[in-house]
Amino acid sequence: MIRSRSWLVTIIFTLFALCFASSHRPAEAKGNAIAVFDLQLRRLRLSASVRGALSDYLAAQLAARGLSIVPRSQLKKRLRRKRRASYRLCYDQSCQIEIGRELAAQKSVSSQVMRIGKRCVVTLTLYDLRTATSERAATAHGRCNESGIMNALTSAAVQLVPLKKTPPSTGRTGVRLVETGKKRQRIAADFDAKRFRPLAFYPRALKLARSLEPDAVLIDFDVEGVYPAGHADLTLQSDYRANYAFRSPRQSRRDPKLPANVKRDRVCLVYVEVSAKHIEVYPAESTNDCKEKPRGPWRCSLASAFALARTQGAPTGNVVAKVSWLWDGWFFDFGAKSMSVKDSCR
Repeated sequence: MIRSRSWLVTIIFTLFALCFASSHRPAEAKGNAIAVFDLQLRRLRLSASVRGALSDYLAAQLAARGLSIVPRSQLKKRLRRKRRASYRLCYDQSCQIEIGRELAAQKSVSSQVMRIGKRCVVTLTLYDLRTATSERAATAHGRCNESGIMNALTSAAVQLVPLKKTPPSTGRTGVRLVETGKKRQRIAADFDAKRFRPLAFYPRALKLARSLEPDAVLIDFDVEGVYPAGHADLTLQSDYRANYAFRSPRQSRRDPKLPANVKRDRVCLVYVEVSAKHIEVYPAESTNDCKEKPRGPWRCSLASAFALARTQGAPTGNVVAKVSWLWDGWFFDFGAKSMSVKDSCR
């Protein structure tokens, strides 16, 4: 437990602001309502009040991204009625689907925070309650304190529900997109998207990033649709991507005149996103004050890492995974199951 409670003030202020904003936004159809269940904790202890506050914060983040959320008070009331005092135990998919349907929700969001070493991984899964299947999932990681988990929840929510891009206004009224001074590149796919080799593509991704920032270094990497053989099929879903994130140390330098408690509004990141149709390269602002740590090189191939995952209980058969490169190894997300694997290849 951290000494300062400033993070709790931040959550309360954010919830108030989002509730105010949502009250001035046109309501969506009730049939599109989404039930957001409490965070499930694995290998981590948090008080009930902290877990509840973080769960409410996640619901507010999703509401801010245009989703219609079942009021958390209604959800808790229904859970208490269903399971009395043990409503917090409703973590399995069947229980959440049952409760979600009773609330006339169309979808639900299941969330989990799992400690892996000194880091915590947040996993969000969106379920379609009509078909009882998962639609998509998102993962993010950070420190295992309240503020670190809150930041990871924000990042995962952004992945789970991307905001629709608004084209620049061509009339006299409206909002114009603000250019960063860096040209966004879009390159037509010139590779086999069904057998994409994420690690083999990394040198090219680095070269593309350094065309914008010559000193760019890798800070994050993940890819969806990975088969046990180590290749990814980016055509399996329209939103499947291989994401490479880089940071420029030169652009990350802090202005010594800036007060110590003020975060920089600075573009220090470069993203390379690979889809089945395009390669996009663009600069972006950091949400962590340009303090993202560089990732070291990996030793395992994706095929070797997948083989290690199967020795530790990963699903067998015709399955694919979203694979992320963490500080000390690989993280596999199979939708219904997730696990970490050490980068122990020689």
